[in-house]
Amino acid sequence: MGYPMTYKRMIHRNFLTGGYDNQDPALSPANIRGDLRRFEQDQQDANHVVEYARLSGATEDQVRIILSKLLET
Repeated sequence: MGYPMTYKRMIHRNFLTGGYDNQDPALSPANIRGDLRRFEQDQQDANHVVEYARLSGATEDQVRIILSKLLET
């Protein structure tokens, strides 16, 4: 699937670097929605979970619980 969808990549890829005044009609809500879903999935992959656990001192299971709660809708 290519590079992981990072927050920074999602913002730049969808030209979301401006504020409320960004009225670019070329922005596609479908692309933004797709990138957001990919960002959510990529942040929960095995590599990210291991890294977040290492950085935080939490267990991998705790990290998965936290991420799932953050992404609940």
